[in-house]
Amino acid sequence: MQNYNIPISKDYYDFLQKSKNKFEKSKKHTRSILDYWDSIKENPLTPNMNANIYNCGSWLKFRHYDQINKKTLYKARFCKKDKICPACAARRAAKQVQKVMLQLQSNKDIIDGYWYYIVLPVKHNMGEDFMIVFNRLQNALKKINQSIRNQSRNKFSNNWFSQFDGIMYSIEETKTDNGWNIHANLLCRSQKLVTGLIKKGNNYDTFWSLEAVETLKNIAEGSHNISISPINIKEEKDLLKNLQEVFKYSLKFQDLSPDDLLTAYLCLYKKRLLGTMGTLRNLKTDVELNGDDVENQIFIETLMIYTSKYTLRGHQMGKTYKNGYSIYSTDYFEE
Repeated sequence: MQNYNIPISKDYYDFLQKSKNKFEKSKKHTRSILDYWDSIKENPLTPNMNANIYNCGSWLKFRHYDQINKKTLYKARFCKKDKICPACAARRAAKQVQKVMLQLQSNKDIIDGYWYYIVLPVKHNMGEDFMIVFNRLQNALKKINQSIRNQSRNKFSNNWFSQFDGIMYSIEETKTDNGWNIHANLLCRSQKLVTGLIKKGNNYDTFWSLEAVETLKNIAEGSHNISISPINIKEEKDLLKNLQEVFKYSLKFQDLSPDDLLTAYLCLYKKRLLGTMGTLRNLKTDVELNGDDVENQIFIETLMIYTSKYTLRGHQMGKTYKNGYSIYSTDYFEE
């Protein structure tokens, strides 16, 4: 792309610029939050944790594997605090999608069946605290889990969700004019076709169910605005789309004020916002943020350093192996 000893392609250069812009936006957002918390003297972080988050993304290493046409962020300085940092939240979500997708595609017994993506809301209003709404959703999920366990033991259950033998879910939090909107995104598997679905408005692929509404009234204190979408996860595009919905950010950072983010962080600290039930319990969702699991490929690696903005510092050429990689040549420079 430019007149260096190690040239790069235009599409890789464009990928670097797009990635750089996203990380700069994330860093400015995160630093403004930390500065605000410091200014009101309510920063819940230790000095070391605060510095770790403040310096998240201070360096980035990208790789282009030309032979397989793969461009990726290979490694970075991550703070791993995805309940505060949008960059770490996005990275974790992408890694989880990739990991779970491989597990599902390699297990025919799991992927066979009828699959549904369900958005499960709970009752909320402006006068309710975060933890009241959060606990309401947690209690609903516990009752759903118990109904699946009862069904597997041939015990009768009138819980609509007991027809699913496996569920994978995430909990998502944001705030609207009607208070804290805390809901679960569910990927559900059933051995039988789910019946009694009613088309929801003009959306051709979204439904609701009278029985589901009755169940939610019993387990989630009157919530009824459920959305149910049948999906075909044997189609890679559909599987990817719905996994991205399940593993997206737990917190909608752009919709939360610094005060609301502080409230959410204090409530969610050390809480796990992902879960699996029934036949999906053995799915692994824990991921390492660094690495890309590519083997036996030649690459160009690019280093970026952040001061007040990201600066391109150099390229390296090398090849991956099963237990590491070798560098053939290095070309450092100032942009």
